[in-house]
Amino acid sequence: MFSGDFWQLDPPKGGFLADIPTEFMKKARVYDARPDVAHGQAIFWGSGEGTVQGVTELSESVRTEDAWLLQVQNEMRAGALSLDSWNFLHGHPTTVPGSFVDGACACGNKRCIASWAQSKQECSKCRVERKDKHRVMNDKGDERHRTEHFLRASAIFPNNDIKCEVNKLRAQTFAAKTGQATTWSIAKDSPSNKVIAEKENLAEEKQQWLKRHDRDCGGLYGTLPLAVGAPMVQTWE
Repeated sequence: MFSGDFWQLDPPKGGFLADIPTEFMKKARVYDARPDVAHGQAIFWGSGEGTVQGVTELSESVRTEDAWLLQVQNEMRAGALSLDSWNFLHGHPTTVPGSFVDGACACGNKRCIASWAQSKQECSKCRVERKDKHRVMNDKGDERHRTEHFLRASAIFPNNDIKCEVNKLRAQTFAAKTGQATTWSIAKDSPSNKVIAEKENLAEEKQQWLKRHDRDCGGLYGTLPLAVGAPMVQTWE
């Protein structure tokens, strides 16, 4: 595995492109790097045909086709989120119509800007766009995160800290929303004779073991709720 971004932590395994290439410090190493690692580093650190020279700025977005989302992302990356963008996200009044993006209204209605400035009137498309741009949930009664779109979506976290708890909650929520019964998978262990002899309250302690986090149990869940079709939480490291 190679890490494609120089400005991040080393990958969990494989070679890191930002490492100083082995050939630059051969005298300091006893063993050569693996061929795939050496080749990957040579592409970025070497010279000649097949290597990366200078700075390449990627200008075409391939992550989203939503022009407004891309605009917001660019503003956030530059630390310059506009007040209108912030208000759109929070569902607050703005100085422009709902479909306004990149200096123009995506609805194609040229009168929307003038109408909004004068009387806060906008076309039906602008109203739909405004509602769609309201991403922040402002009150406890907002249940958008429980809709079908999110109910089956995969959740990805940067590490395992909350994966165990989230997996349990999502499975139970999914089962309730889809009208299924939750099936609980209980971990089973076979204690050795030494453990049985040393622990008098083994049955009581077992109840506590099943409540422990998976990171305290070799990555295994004590109790795991199951439902047909329930999405699992994934971790990226």
